[in-house]
Amino acid sequence: MFQEAEKLMQERERDFPNHLLKARDILSSFIERDGNARAGYEKLLESLFWLGYYSESKAQKEKYFTEGAEIGKKAVSLFPESADANFWYAMHLALYSVTKGIMKSLFNAPVIRKHGQKALDLDEDYFFGGPLRLMGRSYHKAPAGNLDKAIELLERAVKKHPDFQHNHVFLADAYISKGRKGDAKKLLDGIIGGSEPENHKTLFRLIQTEAKGLLAKV
Repeated sequence: MFQEAEKLMQERERDFPNHLLKARDILSSFIERDGNARAGYEKLLESLFWLGYYSESKAQKEKYFTEGAEIGKKAVSLFPESADANFWYAMHLALYSVTKGIMKSLFNAPVIRKHGQKALDLDEDYFFGGPLRLMGRSYHKAPAGNLDKAIELLERAVKKHPDFQHNHVFLADAYISKGRKGDAKKLLDGIIGGSEPENHKTLFRLIQTEAKGLLAKV
């Protein structure tokens, strides 16, 4: 069943949201039977991330990121030294905060920073440089940020995981804030001119839309 859930997640765009919902249900049952199944929590949280990311409505995004934050909080209590648990808890809490607005973002910022940093310390390469990407974004966008630190982390994410395009998007955004518009344009042009992957065409188009929005600021 665990392998079936992984396959459904890989094929998430073939029948969205049904494949991801089925994967979520399988993984929820999996961790109910084995509460110490770290891999089950990891994949369940990933399935909720994709459900929220692909959803078009704010209400649906809030629903899945809220669920992810609740499960992530439980995961870090069970596996405090787990990079994936800390990463996903911080990620879902950050995305939930974005859906709720600036005051919720301010309120949750210390917790996001705490668990994002923990994930970074444990395994900065998890989920294609996820902790680097998360903390880079946090230093860029959160209160009391540090733009130079954000760029340092995001440049490392791009260098280590060049095929994950969100690393490029977030770095380009930080470059724009720094006034390095030429560097940002180079990154964004690379995304927009990239080849569409066969299995994740929707993801590619969503990232391209983000890139085009940033390019308009250059």
